[in-house]
Amino acid sequence: FKPHLTDTEREELHLENLRAQFSNFREKFGVCPLIMGGFTDEWSRVFPKFDIIVSAMRRLSEELPQVGLAGSEGLPTNNEALGNGDHMHFSRDSLRLFGERYFDIYRLIK
Repeated sequence: FKPHLTDTEREELHLENLRAQFSNFREKFGVCPLIMGGFTDEWSRVFPKFDIIVSAMRRLSEELPQVGLAGSEGLPTNNEALGNGDHMHFSRDSLRLFGERYFDIYRLIK
């Protein structure tokens, strides 16, 4: 985390890093569909700067061919489903729905 950066600079840095990762991957394995996924709503509320990362992910998905972003909005965490204090990870049912969202994006970008 670089506290001296503005939100705009931080988003540009994330976008630059994502571009480099995707470029390196595709240099090694060729062009193929690549899908990113968002964070849990609970995690995003605890760490609101994650919206900057999601924004960079969204921009990259609009910029590169065969790249997509599966939305995670409204998918409950383990804490919301089980009350176990796990605000970071999606519940079992959420993961199934998230997988369906990934597949929907895959069908759009392949």
